[in-house]
Amino acid sequence: MSRRRVLIIGSQCNKLNKLSFLPDVAERLHRTLTAPGPGECLGVVCGETPGLLLDPTVEKTTEALATAVETTASAGDFLILWYIGHGDFVKDDFFLLPTDAAYPPNLRQAVPLTSLLKHLNVEALPGLIVVIDTCHSGTATWNAAENWVRSLEGQIRFELLTACDDRKTGGGRFTRAMIDLIERGDPEAQEQILCADAQRWIQTHCGELVPQCLSLGCPVCAHFVHYTSCRNRVPPRRGFRVEVQ
Repeated sequence: MSRRRVLIIGSQCNKLNKLSFLPDVAERLHRTLTAPGPGECLGVVCGETPGLLLDPTVEKTTEALATAVETTASAGDFLILWYIGHGDFVKDDFFLLPTDAAYPPNLRQAVPLTSLLKHLNVEALPGLIVVIDTCHSGTATWNAAENWVRSLEGQIRFELLTACDDRKTGGGRFTRAMIDLIERGDPEAQEQILCADAQRWIQTHCGELVPQCLSLGCPVCAHFVHYTSCRNRVPPRRGFRVEVQ
């Protein structure tokens, strides 16, 4: 039976301002997604703590993403990739900025996420969810449309959820809200919480955030939904509100 595997990367960038919410938010997210309950993910083994990588270099980030895709595809499992840190959009490419990344980023000294994943074996995955909590992260949806939808000609089933559009975000508020959603549930969602549910929920409860969501072939069927989304903690009902701290 297919399972879900997760890799969470939380990283500072030496060239940019220190993010005070790291590593705490990344560690809390990891506990939520790997604990029994709505998460129940297996951690991808690529560091000391399976499923969690903190403050990696550009090289280590690239290697970890490749390992996550390769090992998860070999196991026939679904993959969740979640990055928290700095990001930027330069010359039509969205870049992750790990600890030793250049700023402004370039192809050799940063991680062009969607382009990198296109050249890995992502089409062998039953499904892929990518969540990005960085500034300008919404531009990754434009890249994904180009690199995954057109170039891979529909061979990849994925959902991409970002903290914002092409603007800045901060404070780890997006990931904090996502943790609260996973832990508490959403009465407006069905039995499983999908990325589109998360986008709607964050727009409702965190009005200053403008999350972006792109989906292709997901959910493909009930089997796909069951294993890639998080189980909803609460049954659907009216009048439910969650205050995000």
